[in-house]
Amino acid sequence: MVDKKADILIVDDEEVIREMLKTLLMREGYNVTAAENGAAGIDQIRKAFFNIAIVDIKLTDMSGMEVMTKIREVHPETIVLMVTAYATTETAIKALEAGVYDYIIKPFDINRIKMIIKRGVEEQRLSIENRELLASLKVEKDKLESVLEIGKMMSSILNLNELITFIVRKTTEVLQAQKGSLMLLDEDTGNLIIRGAIGLSTEVLNSTPVKIGDKIAGWVAKQGEPLLVMNIETDPRVKRTNREHYHGKSFISIPLINKDKIHGVLNIADKKDPGQGIFTLDDLNYISIIVNQAAIAIENAQLYTEVTRLAITDALTGLFNQRYFQDHLVNEINRAKRYGRPLSLVMFDIDNFKKYNDQYGHLTGDSILRNIGAILKNNAREVDIACRYGGEEFMMILPETDSAGAMAIAEKIRDAVFTCDQREKALEHVGKITVSGGIAQYEKKLEKENFIHRTDQAMYQAKKEGKNKICIWQ
Repeated sequence: MVDKKADILIVDDEEVIREMLKTLLMREGYNVTAAENGAAGIDQIRKAFFNIAIVDIKLTDMSGMEVMTKIREVHPETIVLMVTAYATTETAIKALEAGVYDYIIKPFDINRIKMIIKRGVEEQRLSIENRELLASLKVEKDKLESVLEIGKMMSSILNLNELITFIVRKTTEVLQAQKGSLMLLDEDTGNLIIRGAIGLSTEVLNSTPVKIGDKIAGWVAKQGEPLLVMNIETDPRVKRTNREHYHGKSFISIPLINKDKIHGVLNIADKKDPGQGIFTLDDLNYISIIVNQAAIAIENAQLYTEVTRLAITDALTGLFNQRYFQDHLVNEINRAKRYGRPLSLVMFDIDNFKKYNDQYGHLTGDSILRNIGAILKNNAREVDIACRYGGEEFMMILPETDSAGAMAIAEKIRDAVFTCDQREKALEHVGKITVSGGIAQYEKKLEKENFIHRTDQAMYQAKKEGKNKICIWQ
């Protein structure tokens, strides 16, 4: 705010004084507006902001103090100079206590007036700048507190799907965006896949996976750098027609990187803005802090998921282990009790497994176990739980399945083992491999241990009857 361009309002009912002041101040480069009485002055104040208001203490329609009070209500920042024909200590004190910046005595000393105005405008400028600075600092403080709170919440979420949903929701909220997606890198395929989204159409969701280097997200992942685009149709890095399902032409695409490792890409679009709806550099800087924390949180959640998986998975076959089997079977028994739904167990045992181990060695035995595990995985339904129960024993929990349905599944697996001709090379010299199986269907008041025991008895019955067979507990 330059003092020479300051806006000044003169409120005086004496035309000669009013016009003289106006002329003198305009010569100094100020923008000057004159009002012939208090009401006219108040009307001007309501229309626009004035840096300085020079008000006569005695007006025909009201006192100058009343005008000053109204100015303070509308524009507290306006500096008020009171004009008086005479000044006493008492009037000066009252004026200053009421909020008057200074007073001017008639006849005017123009040099003193210029000095007061210059000093007042400079102090006003500093005051406004300080207030704006404090407001800006408060905004930054609020942002920092928001970032810290979001980071704290992210670090407490270990379920990967919940974490992704939280990140997409929070980032779109803080940037006031209508659309957002988080793509994670599939290390096996090297593709980016959308794992969480808000406001995206089926068409966009089906457009993944995206290869590293392809399209916008793939480019961002390859470069490892954020992309802030204000207009997709004119930005030389993109320069393409905006798609129909996006309302705005501005977006942010930012990689999730931790320790130089790319985990994915966050995309934010369609800013909720009555104006241009354009994302700014401040938006990018703000979201970058959150994304840095998100990358760490995602890596932690992925590690937690992997550790959890390893804790319930058999390392050799990739099937669930006995610990998981025992816990899950309790849940399924409780569900069967509550809803009266059928539940069956199948136990498989590899026939003559000790002979294979003794004759061909443990490496061949491990290959057989892996082979059987793969067959169980490939033939299990989505609701089924296939587990490695012991050395050469496997269990399957079959929810919503009676003994007849369990027999159909078990026979399919038994036949798949017997007819399998796509085994590992390590098994080419081993003849036909077979399994025997036993089935039991859950009955009311049956304890878990007895349920398993019945399945075990049925399996041994199949062994007695010649192996490579499935029996149902009778």
